[in-house]
Amino acid sequence: MKRTIIVAFLLLLVAGLFGQGMGNLTKKTGPDFGLKTVGLRVGAVIPSTKYDPTYGISGTVDIGTLTDFLGMGIELEYWKAKQHTNGADVFYRAIGGGLTVYYLPTVEWKIKPKAGLGLGVYSYKKDYPDNWDQTDKTELNPFEPHLEIQLDYPLEGDFDLTGGIRANLSNISGYGIYIGAEYKL
Repeated sequence: MKRTIIVAFLLLLVAGLFGQGMGNLTKKTGPDFGLKTVGLRVGAVIPSTKYDPTYGISGTVDIGTLTDFLGMGIELEYWKAKQHTNGADVFYRAIGGGLTVYYLPTVEWKIKPKAGLGLGVYSYKKDYPDNWDQTDKTELNPFEPHLEIQLDYPLEGDFDLTGGIRANLSNISGYGIYIGAEYKL
């Protein structure tokens, strides 16, 4: 399933590049690094296992562009889900972050779309009830892939409304739908 999602995303990304025309690919602009925006998003996260859907919170930082059509961002994310089993609640927490490379299509719309693919480092912790024999378990997943599609809508002043769909592909994948605001620096 994970491999199918990644292959489908890459195919759509390549098709989008060609759909934008080769003009974007031949521009000779260099990287433009630096803090561009910082944001905060909240939303729903749906774990891929028997855990209940939950809320999530995500911080974002736009760190610039590699070219006219490739941008970079850093994200931090937290969510905690529960599963009711054997008369008690077992909690599963995820905290982590990663680097995403975004495809920035050239469109003449007020809404600015972008699609990203990246790698992150996530820590997962399973919390069992105190009266259970199992001990709490923590695992660290380096180089965890994620996909994201994001839309930014400019508001008055230095703020943008932002929304995104994010999929972290892991042992227990998390699929998030986020909405929030970004501040232009």
